[in-house]
Amino acid sequence: MRHFVMLAAVAALLFGGSGLLETEAWGQRVQGVDVSYWQGTMDWNRTYDAGARFAFVRSSRGEDFEDTFLTTNMAAIAQLATSGKPILAGVYHFGRPGLALSTASTAAQIQSHAQSEAGHFVQTAGEYMKAGWLRPVLDLEEGGAELTRAQLSQWATEFTNHVMTLAQVEPLLYMNTNYATNEIDSSLAERDLWVANYNSGDRYGNPLTDGSPPTGNIDDWAFWQYTSEGSGPLYGVDPNFNDYIDLNVANGDMDFVRSFVITSSVPEPGCGLSLLAAGLWVLGVRRRNA
Repeated sequence: MRHFVMLAAVAALLFGGSGLLETEAWGQRVQGVDVSYWQGTMDWNRTYDAGARFAFVRSSRGEDFEDTFLTTNMAAIAQLATSGKPILAGVYHFGRPGLALSTASTAAQIQSHAQSEAGHFVQTAGEYMKAGWLRPVLDLEEGGAELTRAQLSQWATEFTNHVMTLAQVEPLLYMNTNYATNEIDSSLAERDLWVANYNSGDRYGNPLTDGSPPTGNIDDWAFWQYTSEGSGPLYGVDPNFNDYIDLNVANGDMDFVRSFVITSSVPEPGCGLSLLAAGLWVLGVRRRNA
């Protein structure tokens, strides 16, 4: 029964109450949030009412940590969609290559560790790497001090490749401008990037209109985390946990965000996801290996 409830929620999220894909007019780029344990029990109604239309939710960290709010967040987002307030959502994993590796590590050791973390990610959040959810994300903000650029780039490549093997979907990469410029190399140039650059004083232009942060060795950005000081009360953060929330924009309109929705999935026995997957092709051309 749980599978059919989730299917109905995802269908409502994408197609709306009419059963047809709704087009929403946006004068600005689409806004979104990212959350983890540190935002507590989110009031996702408030998140939607504040203007967020996509969200990335932490699922895991390293080789064994699981975010205790993952299931609560994803279930609440799915339920919200059935009430006519769709937020497109996906999961992210906080990578920790620097804990076990160093410049003395061999390529085989780097591959083994990256695959271990990728396996943990898929084991923890694989049910959210299926049709209707946003593509998953590797959060890469550690390891630069312990590994060379080539080694860290290999680790990221091995991680994303293993997720693709296990879940048949290519993760995006999250990193800040410094990492994209100084800690990874051009082997990752064509990856879809969620860039972190806190745009104090609109140094790189207005995030909501035409601003654009530097992306270093990666060709372009898909999502931009432009502040870590969004209003917690406005966006529904649990006041017992935090006063702030990260705010993001997409590098385009709702159709752009929908292009990151996973459009195919291997259904579990007895689950109707195959019907949804077939219908999702109306979303248009997917970005790489969506």
